[in-house]
Amino acid sequence: MIVPNGGHGTRERLRTPPAHAGEVVRCDPADPDTVVDAVVEAVARASGTEPLALSPLVGVVDPDALGAVLRVATSDSTISFRYHGHDVTVRGDGRVAASDPGA
Repeated sequence: MIVPNGGHGTRERLRTPPAHAGEVVRCDPADPDTVVDAVVEAVARASGTEPLALSPLVGVVDPDALGAVLRVATSDSTISFRYHGHDVTVRGDGRVAASDPGA
């Protein structure tokens, strides 16, 4: 399913295989706004929480730094961190995965 991204292009919502329980959202790794949106969306979906109910991402990772790293990353590069109790992995190919480590 392609999901409009408020004028920032489109993101594709993908489901991970059951063994990886969680959510995967696709973004444009060259556009920091879509990366931030994808992280928040993936964590919100994985946790069953509304995106606006999550704490600001900037409290966990600097969105500008995340975007800067992704602009020069290769497609198999990964950046991982915890946000709202979930493991988040952002890949250089634009996939953002969020999963509950306890699931």
